[in-house]
Amino acid sequence: MIVFFHWTTCMFCYIIQDDMLQLADIDLTSSWNNQFWMPSVDVPYQTTNFYNQTTTVQYQTLFYYSVLLFVGNDVLPQTPQLLYFCILIIYMGAFIEAFLIGSITAEMYKIDNK
Repeated sequence: MIVFFHWTTCMFCYIIQDDMLQLADIDLTSSWNNQFWMPSVDVPYQTTNFYNQTTTVQYQTLFYYSVLLFVGNDVLPQTPQLLYFCILIIYMGAFIEAFLIGSITAEMYKIDNK
């Protein structure tokens, strides 16, 4: 699972950086715009310091949001690429969670029948 979350975080970071390169002339710290992703905690303030943080802090933040995305929470995607990525991860998370719950249920059923 950790490897899955790591790869999800890396893809999340790649998509965000790609979006930033496409719209490099926008000031990310002055005001919030609907063209870039920002952590959900920063949305009410309409400004973010996320893009000025070190790579380690950005990775940790994105790792946290990758885990939230896996369990079905919304991370407020702002671009079509990020939206499609979020949809894919939510579906994968739902499938993996259903598989795990089904496997646990099957094992418990086997133990009950013994």
